[in-house]
Amino acid sequence: MRPYLLAASLIAGVIFYLVAYVIPTADKKRLAFEQKYVQGGTYYYDKRDVHIQVGPNVYAYLASYNNSTQQGDKFTLEKFENNKLVQKLAASYIVWKPEINKWSAVDYSIRTITETGEQLTYGKLIDTTLALEPKDFGSTQDLEKTFTLTELNEHIQKLQSRGAEGVELYLIEKYQRLASPFAIVILTAIGVIVSARKSRGGVGFQIALGFGLAFIYILFFMMSSGIAKKGAFDPFLAVWLPNIVFSVVGLVLYRTVPR
Repeated sequence: MRPYLLAASLIAGVIFYLVAYVIPTADKKRLAFEQKYVQGGTYYYDKRDVHIQVGPNVYAYLASYNNSTQQGDKFTLEKFENNKLVQKLAASYIVWKPEINKWSAVDYSIRTITETGEQLTYGKLIDTTLALEPKDFGSTQDLEKTFTLTELNEHIQKLQSRGAEGVELYLIEKYQRLASPFAIVILTAIGVIVSARKSRGGVGFQIALGFGLAFIYILFFMMSSGIAKKGAFDPFLAVWLPNIVFSVVGLVLYRTVPR
């Protein structure tokens, strides 16, 4: 059994490298091709009244955003402390300045609230640093598949620092890449154990049992991941639960194999 597990471990290592770094790089080109030639060209951000948490207790609002000009209209930025508004920046629009990697707020006002009163400041133009970039308004279709594992970790950290929603999708993608190699080893071990068992049904029964267990594993994996994407299940547990359960199944089968 050891040679089979060693071979499965080597294959699992190769697959991990592929799914963590090689395939995501290829998916970037694939999705760009599909967007250009299949989905009709340039992606346009068409959402209205956009609310985004850009930091702890910091919220941004845009009435609309234009991908071509990298401009957001009717922008506000609100900062809260102890559930109370302490500062609000409002601007006619903001525009991205790539040369300085900052947003410029045009025709702005800043309202600062203190215990002693309020202070209003007006101006024509001000540069502001936000945990927000033009790419955040790009297409999110299959975006998680285009990140390498390093990029995926950075993106998850950014979303969590904002307190943003939808982070479960990226966590599931991360855990799937980590769990898949272990699934190969576990299913290989179960396959070897099943083939070593003596059954009255003969080889046909053993093959059917092996395929049946593999089918149940895939179904179990898809169901738990689907539930986790809806936020009803912890992403880590959802992805790893099939591996945990089938590790126990493999151990039980191993204990029942005649020596």
